[in-house]
Amino acid sequence: MKRLLLFMVMLMVMVMVAACGDDTATSPDAALAPDADLAPDATVTGTLSVNGSCVVNNPENQTAGTVLRVSCELRVTRAGVPVPNAIIQFNPAPPAFQTVLVGEALDPSHYVGTYMGYFDTAKLTISTPEDETGELLVRGPKLFVVEQPQPGILLPTAAPLHVSWSKPEGSVDSADVALASGFLVEDLPDPGVYDVPAAELVPSSLDEVQVTRWRVNPLAPGAAPGSVLEFGVRSSQAFQVL
Repeated sequence: MKRLLLFMVMLMVMVMVAACGDDTATSPDAALAPDADLAPDATVTGTLSVNGSCVVNNPENQTAGTVLRVSCELRVTRAGVPVPNAIIQFNPAPPAFQTVLVGEALDPSHYVGTYMGYFDTAKLTISTPEDETGELLVRGPKLFVVEQPQPGILLPTAAPLHVSWSKPEGSVDSADVALASGFLVEDLPDPGVYDVPAAELVPSSLDEVQVTRWRVNPLAPGAAPGSVLEFGVRSSQAFQVL
């Protein structure tokens, strides 16, 4: 009899403990546990006008982007008014260290910064206390090489400079050809070849040809309509004019 009574008491205690445990699990306080995800999803406002560019400098015709530097600049406005308090973050893909662009001292609505490592794509987020673009995926051209002129070539003064470059698969919107001495032609339809006129060459000089291939990334609807980021890869080759 005593054993039966003791068993019934123990059974009642176990039921009471289980009931208390259920109350804890379903109480409002349980939702405030440290690992609870209480943050609301970011609201994309689409109100920031964002325009700018990123350029990958490839001075030695590299074919791997891990050692290359990417330079970016963006201008941010809202309804035509400069925005000086934006937080702009670039995260190269695959994931790497996040880079924050900073406003320039003389124009805090003009944001600049650099990061190392080019992987064809990056993730961009822009926010202010009132605005949020969400995560924007931006893409650039694949790495390419300048094939002509060849390294160390000696070019006669009277001859045009024949420039050619490789064209890896992938979308490209335009190309520029420039010389370090000042010549520039923009918005070519990426023909893969271009002849710089002889009259543009500086006699008895060491010069450099720079080819930039561009890809245009519309940023709406995360940003305001008309927002664009141009992503370019710039490869170069030195040559000498007799």
